[in-house]
Amino acid sequence: MATITGYGLSNVKRDLSDVLSTVIAKAPRFISRFKLVDPAMDTKHEWNEDSLSPRTISMNAIGVYSDPTFTLKMSAADYAAIKVGTVLRPQGSAAVLQVTAKTSVTNVAAVAIALNGVTAAAGLIANTTVLDIVSTPQSEGSNNGDGEDAVRVNANNYNYTQIIRKEMILTGTALAKKIYGNVDNSVNAQTAFKMQEFMRDMNRMSIWGIRTASSGSVLGQSGGLYNFATATGGLSVTPATALDLSSKFVNDGAEKVLAAGGDPNLILCSILQARKLSAEYASKLQVVVDDSKTGQFVATVKNDVTGQLMTIMADYDVVVDEAWVLDDSGFGLSFYRPLEDEDATTAGFDGIKRSILGEVTFEFKNALARCARIKGLSTS
Repeated sequence: MATITGYGLSNVKRDLSDVLSTVIAKAPRFISRFKLVDPAMDTKHEWNEDSLSPRTISMNAIGVYSDPTFTLKMSAADYAAIKVGTVLRPQGSAAVLQVTAKTSVTNVAAVAIALNGVTAAAGLIANTTVLDIVSTPQSEGSNNGDGEDAVRVNANNYNYTQIIRKEMILTGTALAKKIYGNVDNSVNAQTAFKMQEFMRDMNRMSIWGIRTASSGSVLGQSGGLYNFATATGGLSVTPATALDLSSKFVNDGAEKVLAAGGDPNLILCSILQARKLSAEYASKLQVVVDDSKTGQFVATVKNDVTGQLMTIMADYDVVVDEAWVLDDSGFGLSFYRPLEDEDATTAGFDGIKRSILGEVTFEFKNALARCARIKGLSTS
């Protein structure tokens, strides 16, 4: 290497993981919703799924109604989730039922304890297959085991790590220019630029990556949102015709996530759909004297299902005719090897070369319960 005056990093290896994490956290992109989690222990990074407990049960069939008793048939998991005394409400009905006996492996007996204006007791649950769990009242002096069981067994899931690498080159000619700042400042400026490239690449990886194990000629990849959240059993909302993204579809998606045990707080969509969703709320905006910024884009909306604020994230890497309603509390970014840079200048090279190398992966805990995909939106 030609002698570069002022270059003091030739024998220095720098850990850039914290730098990249800071860049990611400040980026207005999907990747910024991934919190830093524990380092991966292997190229196959495994995690325990959270014990989400949807407060509903689904009936396989409705048994015989014999005034005033209902026989409800359900899965073994739902059967284990309720106790004698559990109060249920058929979705779509104002009536309230209470479990009086668990009669077999999947059958329970229940009676209507309040009709609330519903006149035909036999038809209370004829038009629904889902019942909300209202509560399980406890008697005085209850014992351990009398409460509701945590029956949803902790499963596990996994992702593979992916090697990320970039080369940074500063030629001797570029370094010879008489500009303000020394050589190390030029290296740091190029490093900051590469961190922005890593952030954009990882944003696309977190959406479109395909989980792939590294073997021989097969390059290992980390799976992204579509890989995990569109698998069998994933939540989705599909308009009957191509319509603009609106609060209705957001609420539909939020309701599905909430029913699955998640807590939706993020709307991920393309820039076009974000503009359409913002337009719905534009007429409701008020500008007051103290405001220093004005405009029509709405960054947060109050969800009608949960009553909580949800962030609208417009990301150019999202398909233009789709959107997502997400609970991002299960997203994580894990380093298997920290992102580091070191000198890679070869003998005789006219300039400076530095190599930046690391290995990362993503966590998507309970993606099938925390992510609802909205498909078939209008692109006009």
